[in-house]
Amino acid sequence: MLARHLGIALPGDIEIMRAAILVTASVAVLSATLAHRHATVHLLTGRLSVSVGKRLERVGEWLSVLFFLAGTCGLAWIMWDLRHAHEQSDILHIPFAPLRWICLAALVGAAIAGALGNRRANRP
Repeated sequence: MLARHLGIALPGDIEIMRAAILVTASVAVLSATLAHRHATVHLLTGRLSVSVGKRLERVGEWLSVLFFLAGTCGLAWIMWDLRHAHEQSDILHIPFAPLRWICLAALVGAAIAGALGNRRANRP
């Protein structure tokens, strides 16, 4: 950002930021799932009885696991379709395949961590 304000052109700066954002977001999703600290809104559950609210929270947590699994399946499908393509960014030639592997690992990890966390929470 400083270079833009000074009028200096940095070739590939957007490509670097896109790769950095992907890695950061992948680590953040996995970390939030492992710490059981995803953002939640309690507008509905706060107005219900405690037992119903807890059940809805559990349903939401399992839906999160299903969301991570759906993302995993979709990304794996894309990776399979593009397994022989040598995609890379235009300017710096950053390969996309390793970035997809990072994202896939984070989604699989989040799905596993969410499922294991939900199983432990549901035990009597």
